[in-house]
Amino acid sequence: FFQYDASDTTSADNSGTIIVDASLRRWKRVFYGAVDLKWFGAVGDGVADDAAAFALAFSVSNSVQLTTGNYKVSTSAVVPNAARLIGDYNGSSKITISTDNVAVTLFGSMSDIEVTKSGLHTKNLIEVGSISTTASRPHIIGIYVHGAGNDGIQIINGNLGTLQSVTSTLNGRDGVNFSLDTPDNNAWTIQGFNDFSQNTRDGLNFTMGTSAVDANASKSNFVRGGQASFNGRYGVYSGTRSNSIHMYCEGNAIRDFFLDTYAYGNELTILQGTYTNNGKYNVISDNNIQATYARGLAVGVGVKILDDGFNVTDPYTLDSYIESIQTSL
Repeated sequence: FFQYDASDTTSADNSGTIIVDASLRRWKRVFYGAVDLKWFGAVGDGVADDAAAFALAFSVSNSVQLTTGNYKVSTSAVVPNAARLIGDYNGSSKITISTDNVAVTLFGSMSDIEVTKSGLHTKNLIEVGSISTTASRPHIIGIYVHGAGNDGIQIINGNLGTLQSVTSTLNGRDGVNFSLDTPDNNAWTIQGFNDFSQNTRDGLNFTMGTSAVDANASKSNFVRGGQASFNGRYGVYSGTRSNSIHMYCEGNAIRDFFLDTYAYGNELTILQGTYTNNGKYNVISDNNIQATYARGLAVGVGVKILDDGFNVTDPYTLDSYIESIQTSL
């Protein structure tokens, strides 16, 4: 309900929490917690354009609720830093992007929402941060992304973020891509049952640049759980360093896991079938892992290789690798 505020003669009508009547009286909504996007003119029928409602809602509150509905947007829906976009827990909240080159631009957090597109779309569906602005501690939880022309989710500029129980499938390039446009995509936690499968290129891509300096981008990420399977190139691709990745991969067209030239110092436990890591070794298992330069992967005592699918093409690294195995024995 709304209450009349006799002391307020200046606040503008925002159509959601403040209504100015014909007598210029300010009526203020009494509420607790998140604001509802539908208070600000959103319809949620998949036909009306609800894009303007996002900016109005976030101008009032840092917590916006998408109640059950299909929210069509023709311009980018921006979730500001420290803000939250929250869907209904039953999976009935959906954003449909209706215009090419438009995305959900995330600086804060979002949860329990499906994001897809209608018509031609060549862009990413969710973009975290921008080249000029870092998303600080963004959280993406319980999100279902599919049908992007490019990446389902692209991490452009974000630190200390979380991907949890996210499905990003059937996208035109990668399920999740850590962009190299800025070196600030570090220390992410990717956990829960994530599914980065059936994408045109890679399931999970930690992008590599053209030099060892670029390997500092997208580093020190922690991946536990989920799968990256049946993608058009690799399940997991990494050209960076110091990532700890424990994931199920199978059926990817070229390799389930690929470490490129400047990737080093990664801890890899790739699950397949019923195999489970016993927690005592750094394990590289049964997935035809190919590393052009495998620095740091097989050095020191306690390294266990479970299959002959490990493929090293750099002779110096291969010598070190053999010596490491002999040492561990």
